[in-house]
Amino acid sequence: MMTLIEQVALYLHGKGIGVYDPNVPGVSSIFLGAYPDAPDTLIWINGRGGYPAGSIALDSLSIQILNRGTADARDADAMAKRIYDALHGFHGAELVPGGDWISSIVGLGYGSIGADAKGRIEYSQNFVITVENQTGEHRRWQE
Repeated sequence: MMTLIEQVALYLHGKGIGVYDPNVPGVSSIFLGAYPDAPDTLIWINGRGGYPAGSIALDSLSIQILNRGTADARDADAMAKRIYDALHGFHGAELVPGGDWISSIVGLGYGSIGADAKGRIEYSQNFVITVENQTGEHRRWQE
């Protein structure tokens, strides 16, 4: 099964916001795990833990998305807005076929965290994603 951050990467890829293809080196502009120095313009997705969901059948998980652009802050700001608009408010469906059932995605805003050592502007944003948990005997919705 795909991880939640893989599902987010594939969803953004499907929306035309970055490229995610972990099987072809040098193609992706969306990264999971290690934060690379190249390419200059990229999206990085990281799991951050979670919060109590208020329901045994739901999990609220947190992710952080960093995006890096050029030295022109408008590039990174536009990318951050596209990511936020694509994810914030998503609900009642799978991000990708065969993925987790998403009850809701709530964006907590986005903002610049300044420039890196090479002068490339970076933005950060966090999302709380509430998913239906199907892994445990006592966690499923009543049928």
